[in-house]
Amino acid sequence: MRSVLLLTLIAAAAAWAVVSHLPESEAVADSSLATVVSMAPQGMAPQGVRSVALDGRGLPLAAMRAALATKVGTTLDRDQLAADRATLQHMLETRGFLHAKVDAPSVTFSGNGAYVLFAIERGPEFHVRDVKLVGVSERDVGMVTIGAWDVANPDRIERVRQALEASILSASPVRTRHVTADVTTDLAASAVDVVFTVAN
Repeated sequence: MRSVLLLTLIAAAAAWAVVSHLPESEAVADSSLATVVSMAPQGMAPQGVRSVALDGRGLPLAAMRAALATKVGTTLDRDQLAADRATLQHMLETRGFLHAKVDAPSVTFSGNGAYVLFAIERGPEFHVRDVKLVGVSERDVGMVTIGAWDVANPDRIERVRQALEASILSASPVRTRHVTADVTTDLAASAVDVVFTVAN
């Protein structure tokens, strides 16, 4: 029994030594190397970030890395990691990946700093299938600049809604009129249908 326990402890120590001495480019190349820790153990000094990895297929890696505030050389910060996670999620959604999933970051601590890993499931790209206008005059139809087969970008749909509403209000004595954008998602078809409605 003692020999088995001794071998187990030796194996664990060896595994930790390998992870703690990995080069930066390899330290978080595989999600299996990342120990899920929400933050450094209590009492540990603030940790410098040694590596930030994005684990997923078909990702716009350059753009996503550029958008992160957590970078090599910065101090690890819980709130900033949460903000970075939201940034990555929003970036994918604006590219049409409406059901993308960005997991909470995994952090591995070693003697020389912290290694951060974001595991990401991109999911399918959604497109606009149909756009309907309810109560929109011919004068304002041109404000709707999104149509079938465009990437389903929630931000773009909102900008179109705002532009349409502003155009209608500028020419209408009824200042209480507003425009809604109702979006229906078809998961099986990876498509969305949009209805812009003018209401009083």
